[in-house]
Amino acid sequence: AGGLGGIIANKKNISIINDTLTLGRITACKHANGRDWWVVVHRANSDQYYKMLITPDTILTSSQSIGGVIRGGLSDVAGQALFSPDGAKYALLTYDTTMYVMDFDRCTGDFSNGVMVTIPDTNLATVGCAFSPNSRFLYVSNNQHVFQFDTWAGASMPSTKTIVATYDGFISGLHSTFFMMQLAPDNKIYISTSQGTNVLHVINDPDQPGLSCNLVQHQLRLPSYNAEALPNAPNYDLGALTGSVCDSLPHVGIIELADQQDLISVFPNPSVTGIFYFQLNESPDQIKNMEILDVTGRLIDASKKNLYEVDISSSAGGIYFYSIQTKSGKIIKGKLVKE
Repeated sequence: AGGLGGIIANKKNISIINDTLTLGRITACKHANGRDWWVVVHRANSDQYYKMLITPDTILTSSQSIGGVIRGGLSDVAGQALFSPDGAKYALLTYDTTMYVMDFDRCTGDFSNGVMVTIPDTNLATVGCAFSPNSRFLYVSNNQHVFQFDTWAGASMPSTKTIVATYDGFISGLHSTFFMMQLAPDNKIYISTSQGTNVLHVINDPDQPGLSCNLVQHQLRLPSYNAEALPNAPNYDLGALTGSVCDSLPHVGIIELADQQDLISVFPNPSVTGIFYFQLNESPDQIKNMEILDVTGRLIDASKKNLYEVDISSSAGGIYFYSIQTKSGKIIKGKLVKE
């Protein structure tokens, strides 16, 4: 309702896949047209991947066999699966120290060029992985260590393994060993702990090679105790793949996030105070209207001295989105982070 989604009564409780799937490890990636979605999940005890193409009016299901056989059920209770931020690669990490990394075609949904990586220290279960914002580096945790791999090395990727952190023994309630990972909108990677603690580890510069990635253990203190889980968030900002044969949808004047850096400057972003300044870099354009929304799509009553200065200091810290209409008819969208 109100543009925020809703359930259509005659289209609910419809079974899409009737099979045994690996626990968790479901993830999604934008189609090359910038509108539809690919949702991928692995079939337990097989080398098969189910791929669901979600369009505005239907869901199409296909499958592909590639890579090795992956266990399922309670014998494989951890691990992670994700697409790189640019949607060009897919990684699946199993609980038994094996990771599969493949190229992904956002247009056809096909996987190719699979590489199998065995994570060292086989007595320690592998549980978490995350791509860097530039989609080059892939980070993997096995409880006691965090490793970095260079995916640009192709088939030689396993040889690029670099240890970027070893658990330092810190205890906050319980041991803060490494667990799941998630790349956040602030371009940092957050790592949960395997036991109940009130901390998260942070990779502050994940686009940098080796120890330059600046992994700080137990850097972020949480208001309460937490263990294992982190949000499973795909890249909602990924737009159409320009030049692809599948990039056939009209954009109706909406400027994709990846193409906005030359159009608008927003500073400071993140902001500690909640005051943001906007500057259009194309002098003929002027802002006609601006809206600020929270993560649920709700319109925020922001204070505006003018159309180029927005104050959300009275709102809670977190992620917000702006939608700007220029006098020339362009619509520019992006995100704000209030610390």
